[in-house]
Amino acid sequence: MESEPTDRLLLLTFSWVLIASCMRGHSLSQKLLNSYCLKIQSSSLEYFAESFEIIFAAHPQITKEFGGIVKALYKQRIYNSFLPKLMERFELEKLNKSDKINSTLIAILSLLRVVPPTILKMDIEKLFVPIVLHCLLYENMSVKEDAIRVLPLAIEIIPQLVTEHVHSIIPSLLQLITPPAPLAVRLVAVKSLSKIANLSHPHIYPFKQTVYRKDR
Repeated sequence: MESEPTDRLLLLTFSWVLIASCMRGHSLSQKLLNSYCLKIQSSSLEYFAESFEIIFAAHPQITKEFGGIVKALYKQRIYNSFLPKLMERFELEKLNKSDKINSTLIAILSLLRVVPPTILKMDIEKLFVPIVLHCLLYENMSVKEDAIRVLPLAIEIIPQLVTEHVHSIIPSLLQLITPPAPLAVRLVAVKSLSKIANLSHPHIYPFKQTVYRKDR
């Protein structure tokens, strides 16, 4: 237990070094990316959500206007390195029925949640069913809560695909609009339901009374 704060501190420090090197296009950036990807494949993923937030956040103090050296598309480069490694780990754990799969799913969803929408648009269609929808139907509440944070963007980008699965999505959302779900999650669930209401009428009409009763 004593090593956990140290592990977290090391990972978050490494995150700042990684983003600084990739931002500048430093010669060591690829080696650092490779080292981080090895951590994704072999380490506990407990603190990676926090790490992803650091790496993909907007950092107004590190911009060209303030004298920073910022390479174009550096976030996309990082994302393109991270996602395949996380997916490899997920597929392996699914195959082996590993009890670590929940933390891997949370890490994937945490990455999808913080990546800029312009980058995520490229992959959301292929990730929607195996990751986002799968996690919405998951029993683990932490996994389900992280999945719902990605849903509004999916509804916006791939409405037809979402429409095909509303029979599964709406019941999951209805479970999350009341306690014990955290307030932030309930707000996203309500937002998602309001967006779904604008989808193809024949698909969503059968749920009208169910949603109305739950919402009262």
